Amino acid sequence: MSDLPILDRRNEILDESINERPDLSNKFCHHPFDNFEPRDDGSVGVCCLAWLPYHIGNLEKNTMDEIYNSQKAQDIRKSILDGTFKYCDHRACPLIQNGDLKNKDEVTDPRHRKIIDNNQIVLEHPTHINFLHDDSCNLSCPSCRIKKINFHTGEVYERRLKIHNEIIESLFAKDLKDGCTLSITGSGDPFASKIFRDFLLEFDGTKYPNVKIDIQTNGIMLTPKIWEQMHKIHNNINLVMVSFDASLPSTYEVVRRDGDWDLLVENTKFIAEKRLEGKIKILRLDFVVQNLNYKEMPHFVTLAKTFSGVDRVLFSMVTDWGTWPEETFKMRAIWRPDHPQYQRFLSVLRSKELQDQDFIDMSNLHQYWLEATK
Repeated sequence: MSDLPILDRRNEILDESINERPDLSNKFCHHPFDNFEPRDDGSVGVCCLAWLPYHIGNLEKNTMDEIYNSQKAQDIRKSILDGTFKYCDHRACPLIQNGDLKNKDEVTDPRHRKIIDNNQIVLEHPTHINFLHDDSCNLSCPSCRIKKINFHTGEVYERRLKIHNEIIESLFAKDLKDGCTLSITGSGDPFASKIFRDFLLEFDGTKYPNVKIDIQTNGIMLTPKIWEQMHKIHNNINLVMVSFDASLPSTYEVVRRDGDWDLLVENTKFIAEKRLEGKIKILRLDFVVQNLNYKEMPHFVTLAKTFSGVDRVLFSMVTDWGTWPEETFKMRAIWRPDHPQYQRFLSVLRSKELQDQDFIDMSNLHQYWLEATK
């Protein structure tokens, strides 16, 4: 299996003394068995590219069924079952760094149990589709893109729509009695994308009660009006993730370019009310950490708790998607031990507000939190 081009220079500067590789020989990760993650160029992964930087095929060349059980997919699954995890970047993966992977003998999910007991690497269909095949967005965050990206017509739109239709047609031709999860989106915003917005408004979830829908959004377009227009999937919505990346309007303006802080807060209050009403199962607020915002981490936890209905907050490292020069990214990467503000970063991680681990998910920053609080 050939490596992808390095997409994330973060991997070159992660510190092995902190992000150590644990013994994974008896661990199990379900992602390569469950996940199908199509991207806007048709390439497909089985996990976040920053954690497992390999493609298993391309929807512009092969069908969903062919890709899901491709040789590359099988090789990755073998590496999980044999305990080598050799295709995974242990330094970046939050499941590995947090120690969240179960021992094989602790796995009770029937599907996963069968996979382990029978060494299954060829499977019927994915159970988690992560819709990443349109990066259209209403914002132009500097960490993600140089300018706004939005396709509603034209050749690029038609190509992405073709990929989308292949996924939907293939998936819903299966027997989904055991259910599946559709995650929309980690590449742009689901409501700025015509492809994803049309799907969310038109999909009749009442016909598929076992299908769960997770929504990842910047929150600007998740208004009461759009919520009502999604009425056919209200009973399917499982997790809503809202990206903040700041706790102060002044910082938000810099890291979430073209955003609207007041509208974000207003819409978050609304969706938090829906959580309290039981209309969604989980509400999470997200914060991508870099040198411009790390000092606001404690205040962000306090802010999140003012929205009655928020279940958790998640902190994670900023990812390098190639929009910054190398030296700029190194300055953004506050977790570098040689960063001039690294000790201040550890001091922030020791803040009393960041000790509530029932409410806070430190994701791939967990080892730094442990280093700071030991």
